[in-house]
Amino acid sequence: FRKKQPNLVNDIVEFEKNFSERSRGVAKQMEVSSFICVPIVFEQEAMGVLMVDNISSKRPLTESDMSLLMGIAPQVAISITNATSFEKIRNSEERFKALSENAPDIIYTLDGHGLFTYVNPAYEKNLGYTTDEVYGTSVYSFLTKDSSRLFFDMLSRIIGKKKSITDQYASLYHKNGEERLFSFSGAPNFDLEGNVIGVVGTLKDITDLKRSEAELQV
Repeated sequence: FRKKQPNLVNDIVEFEKNFSERSRGVAKQMEVSSFICVPIVFEQEAMGVLMVDNISSKRPLTESDMSLLMGIAPQVAISITNATSFEKIRNSEERFKALSENAPDIIYTLDGHGLFTYVNPAYEKNLGYTTDEVYGTSVYSFLTKDSSRLFFDMLSRIIGKKKSITDQYASLYHKNGEERLFSFSGAPNFDLEGNVIGVVGTLKDITDLKRSEAELQV
């Protein structure tokens, strides 16, 4: 494991002095007389050891057997790496979900065509539509005419130029027909290969704030 080198032992008795007492005890208990160990390596990092013994066959192990395992070990390393990456992604998604579902502001993701692929529960609290009513629907169906043009330009910059947008304003229709003013942000949403697949961002309802500011100026 440390040297990232394979080992073929066909008679454990010849190498017993190289093993710890614990290792000798395990080998004796399992009735192992010969075995092959090959390193599981991914991008120069040792991840583990793939070991095969001859408990069942009892036949001597060969260099050909070791070559076969050396061919299998990289695939094992890739599988372990993929499983670890998947687990990290799943944990990250669970943390994101826990945070977003309790956020007061709308958190959304859009695909490259402006269709909603995710909204948090705040969408219903702010605009009256359930998440099921929003999923797969175009963002433009909720925007006023002027805001639709602005949002189209924003999507073009985010997806085409990989630019992040902050502190922009857009008016969206509430389910009851009322126009609500939002401060919105957006950033590129990347896949695992680094390709932009859409937009992720937030919408903050500032309707009441703007009304209060207008009343103070009167």
